[in-house]
Amino acid sequence: PKLILATNNKLRYRDQSGVLTRRLVIIECPNTLADGKQDADLLQKLQTEFGAFSAACIALALEAQRTHKYPMSAQMIALLGEIETNGDAVKLWLTENCVFESGVFESTATLYSDYRQWADENGVTPVGRPNLRDIISTFRPEVTATRQRTVDPQTGEIKALWGLVGIRLRTPA
Repeated sequence: PKLILATNNKLRYRDQSGVLTRRLVIIECPNTLADGKQDADLLQKLQTEFGAFSAACIALALEAQRTHKYPMSAQMIALLGEIETNGDAVKLWLTENCVFESGVFESTATLYSDYRQWADENGVTPVGRPNLRDIISTFRPEVTATRQRTVDPQTGEIKALWGLVGIRLRTPA
């Protein structure tokens, strides 16, 4: 099932799992006309286009049935990504500060410290450290939580370090 919404303001929502985002088809209609400039005869003027419009709608509906996906333009996909990210502080932090890369490891302490600093700078109430890990791995299932053995540089002691594989902090360019 798909969701169809009509709003006057840009849509914002939190969707940690991405399930809602996969169900949305967003069509932005940025152009408006004042009531006095609207054409009351527009439907009659477009009557000659009804056949072509109907044929295009049917072709797209058949494609949606065949592929099990609604066809979306690159502009629609970009808008959906922007709305999803801006409505969720964790996803916004991920977009601005992290890189998803196969095989890389970042400690949860390092990730959480960066997230907390970002949240403080942006006036966002941060989620807890375990929640951050869960949100990241739900949003990006290829990112997995694990423990790696590391050597403490000060003591030389071998310690277990909790972290995530598949994500790292963005390095300044």
